[in-house]
Amino acid sequence: MFSSKTTSMLAAVDRLQRQGYHILAYKPVIDDRYSNSDISSHNGVRIPAIVANSGAEIVAHVVENAKKNTIVVVDEFFMIPMAGKALETIFKQGWSVMCTSLDLSASFIPFEDVSHVTPWATHIEKRTAVCESCGADAPYTFRKKDLPEIAVGGKDLYEPRCFKCHPGMSDRM
Repeated sequence: MFSSKTTSMLAAVDRLQRQGYHILAYKPVIDDRYSNSDISSHNGVRIPAIVANSGAEIVAHVVENAKKNTIVVVDEFFMIPMAGKALETIFKQGWSVMCTSLDLSASFIPFEDVSHVTPWATHIEKRTAVCESCGADAPYTFRKKDLPEIAVGGKDLYEPRCFKCHPGMSDRM
């Protein structure tokens, strides 16, 4: 959440495209914050993407459309049901996969699909935002309103927080 996950991924995708790689990009159907059909960063950088309702849709599309030099890109994959198993399947079939995701909900519940994919990852980059309360590194998401575990929103609904400033953590100390 506001840690430049998508911005960083889009910069990497731009470089890969310049190197001649074929990109198959996917985004969750429920994430329509900036575009219904593009992966978009908070600062307006975007690439066209296939909107996915499920991991099975991603696998089917990759099988049908991948070329020898394809890299599969998935933004916010924790929002796509069964994406974890799908990404494992794609990886085991020999395709390179790059994705962004939160790993914990605002309630500190690990997203199951993310936990499923983590052992298969060859590189993990955990990014942090800036805590809205104190300015420290903020790896956690604070939900400002009562919402489901997965709810799409921006600064109106969420803000980045450090361990000490997150109410969910201070309640546990």
